[in-house]
Amino acid sequence: MLIIYLHCSQQPLLDEITHVCPDLTPARKSLYPGYRTYHAALAEGEAGLIQKVWLTSKSVLYVDTEAVRARRARVFVRHALLRPDEDRALSFSFARVADHPGYHRLRVRSRTCEATLYLRENWTGREQVPFAFWVGAIWVCRQPSGLVAYALNERGLLDRIIHCLPTEEEMTCWLLSQRYIHLYCFSHTPDICGLYCRIHDDGIPEIARVEI
Repeated sequence: MLIIYLHCSQQPLLDEITHVCPDLTPARKSLYPGYRTYHAALAEGEAGLIQKVWLTSKSVLYVDTEAVRARRARVFVRHALLRPDEDRALSFSFARVADHPGYHRLRVRSRTCEATLYLRENWTGREQVPFAFWVGAIWVCRQPSGLVAYALNERGLLDRIIHCLPTEEEMTCWLLSQRYIHLYCFSHTPDICGLYCRIHDDGIPEIARVEI
């Protein structure tokens, strides 16, 4: 499934997105300030790649939940064995389950054993990730020179300026082109300033790419 975060400035793209993702449906709740959240099925194979390439070309942010699940399953398997006397990493395959939308098959093999697990649609494998692993998080704030984007260091402190633009419109365009989503605003009214995290072209958020 694709979770699509459409910025308020991108609402005119909605009809085009519906053409690319015919089953697009609005989520009951949108968590992030300035974005409307939608859900859409990810087509299989090349058709799914076309969907993702089109969304990326329009600077529309999305999360590929299937890719996130596969990555988290791979991290889990990397630290697992089928027998306590095994000394080699398991081979790994991850695939959709026919006739069971939202389910995935996780098949692992060693030299002597094989096992298959079926992950239900509500499995996330989510881990508590310390702030030090938030590689790529940025802070946007106002300064006399305009709007400034700061990189954050491993202690969560402002580190260095990575971009500066004079207007909100220009900063919004840059943030979307760089695939940053606005996580926290810290204001009583909608505002561009706050904490952002990057979602990569493959639909995996920066925080989910961490190898624990």
